Amino acid sequence: MARLLLLASLFAAATTSLPSQGPPTFLPKPHLMRVAAEDVPALLQRLPETMVGKVLAEPEVAAAFAAGLAKYRAMAQRRLAVATATEKSGIRLDPWMRSNIAIATGLDLLRAVAIEDMQRVELAVMLGEDGSMPRGDPALALVFASKPRAEGRWTALFDQRARQFATSPDWTLDPEGKFAGFPASIFARKDANEEHGYQPGGNTFYVHLPGTFVVGMGKPDQCGTHGPSPARPPAQVGVEFDVAAYIGMFTALMGGVPTEVRALGFDSLQQLRWRLQFQGTRVLDEIEVVVNGEPTGAIGAILGGKAALPAQALPETPLLQLRCTIDVALLVTAVEGMVGSELPDAVTDGAKQAFTGGIAIGVSAPAKGGVIPRVYLSLGIADDKAVDALLDLVGKQGKTKPVTYESVPCTVLAIDGGPAAFQPTWFRRDGVLHIAESALSMRAFVKAQDPAVVAMDVGDAPIPEGAGELLTNLDLRWDERAIYEAFHKNWLPLVNLLPMSNQLLGTDAMPSPEAVGPLLGKGRGVLRRQGNTWVLQQLGGLGGVELAGVAMTWGPLLSDPFHNDYAYDEMDRQLAEHQLEQVWTALEAFQKANQRWPHDLGELVTAQKLAPDALLRVGDTEGEVVPMPAGSPAVRSSYRYFAPPLAKTVNGNDVKLLLVAIAPQHYNRPMLTDTGTTPDNYGPDCLAPIEKFAK
Repeated sequence: MARLLLLASLFAAATTSLPSQGPPTFLPKPHLMRVAAEDVPALLQRLPETMVGKVLAEPEVAAAFAAGLAKYRAMAQRRLAVATATEKSGIRLDPWMRSNIAIATGLDLLRAVAIEDMQRVELAVMLGEDGSMPRGDPALALVFASKPRAEGRWTALFDQRARQFATSPDWTLDPEGKFAGFPASIFARKDANEEHGYQPGGNTFYVHLPGTFVVGMGKPDQCGTHGPSPARPPAQVGVEFDVAAYIGMFTALMGGVPTEVRALGFDSLQQLRWRLQFQGTRVLDEIEVVVNGEPTGAIGAILGGKAALPAQALPETPLLQLRCTIDVALLVTAVEGMVGSELPDAVTDGAKQAFTGGIAIGVSAPAKGGVIPRVYLSLGIADDKAVDALLDLVGKQGKTKPVTYESVPCTVLAIDGGPAAFQPTWFRRDGVLHIAESALSMRAFVKAQDPAVVAMDVGDAPIPEGAGELLTNLDLRWDERAIYEAFHKNWLPLVNLLPMSNQLLGTDAMPSPEAVGPLLGKGRGVLRRQGNTWVLQQLGGLGGVELAGVAMTWGPLLSDPFHNDYAYDEMDRQLAEHQLEQVWTALEAFQKANQRWPHDLGELVTAQKLAPDALLRVGDTEGEVVPMPAGSPAVRSSYRYFAPPLAKTVNGNDVKLLLVAIAPQHYNRPMLTDTGTTPDNYGPDCLAPIEKFAK
């Protein structure tokens, strides 16, 4: 839940505007993709009066947020330390990783600064000079502006990083580097002309203008111009993606658009945008598409439906519900394009004839003692006979049996070889086919039916305000409180079964539903159209339903893969191998002198006169305390020592391990064998807690 918090506090939007024009600054050139957070001070000023601000202020949430943010910043500092140590060590990285260090460390500089010191931040990936998607790697620029009080501190960090690049053996500094008359640190990779197969861009740069810092790949003039600051949008977070330019790349490189892309309808899109703004005390979450002409494919099927919305009453503890209409014929054609073959006529023609296009999808919390959510699908019927034919085809996938719930005849399908918990069950009433994922869920659904109930109750949640025609073909509803309670009770305990090492929060640090629930609310989503622009608007305490889900699961779950970076992991691995080679020299010398391995690391450090940090990995600020003789300097170790050596099978090879890194990681956990090798390793041993490693 707390990492919602980082997203919502940083990236939710207020309604204040920045001045229409400001002093000259760095202006990114036309871009393929752009991510920007505008007027961060306004976001923070508005935050306390909003629902998400009140969630952040709740003591349990505040504690979790502080813990997650502290780990986030510690990870950023360690990554910077790893990159710096790699450059100083002389370790030869492959060209791809060396090229990515520049922008990656620029992002880490951004992670290291305080949110309160930010004015705005922008990341843009540039188009080619002719406005098309460039071949090879596009240039990109990360632009971040500081508040005046922080510029000195940011300048020190920025200049330090530029100086480190200047002393790197992999990069050459242009002594005449300039951007619009300002000094610019422009670096060229020394091996840019070597034959290494795939080659990212050979340049990187650091530019500091008054109040603005830019890190990029390519050259400054390739990425931006210098001019008066334009009128800024209202304080908000926004993402823009030039879909037409991206699709154009396929046409140029592959001679056409892939069938799957065309089937989805992406070839009819011009722009895709996502943005967040505050609206009242809630967060307005908008997904906008701009199309060329009329939308096509699956997107066109969703946007162009004209049938009535089916009524759907949900059983107790509803979590979310989407009612919409689709163009059935267009969707069937799109599905055929996505699967790459024609479906049987009985299926395609039957679907087109059977259904109106009105759909309702509802999800309720799992039944008591269960972990699987109850899922319901309601389809408007156009032709009962066509529905009969389709259900006969479905029934041939297993065995069907009739059941009756509350005097309602239903059919249960046990799919051959399918899981016992998944047994689709259906019935028809008032021109609608209702389907549940199991007979147990259907029993609860039938009991909940009430002619007076059309859709999930959302209390006083308002319909989002906005420009354009409010369409009647989409109605989205959700309950943040019920979703978090279901997640915390049913699914959060399962997270402990997953092998992870970089998640920001443990499951025990997540706020309780009792603390958070009263501060959460219900949300509404609608669709609006203005010319060739369609906007899905979602208004909720945490933003849209997808953002609420990300917020609740980020800390203990989603943040783990997000913080995996192959380039840094590889640098870290090579630094550890280099360190273990030196430790092996000491171990081998001790063994030869004493005809045995040291009893413990304290004996090794003392006998071989190792430095206090000889066993500490780069960036490790803690490590395990090594027991030392009285009067000896304090020593910490990033490795657990095994004496006698631990017999283990690593990647199918029987080895004996002397040292194993204490911290789990996703692959290539540093290990040292009794023959001085550092074996590659993958799988459970990489992520196992060190306490369980020897078991």
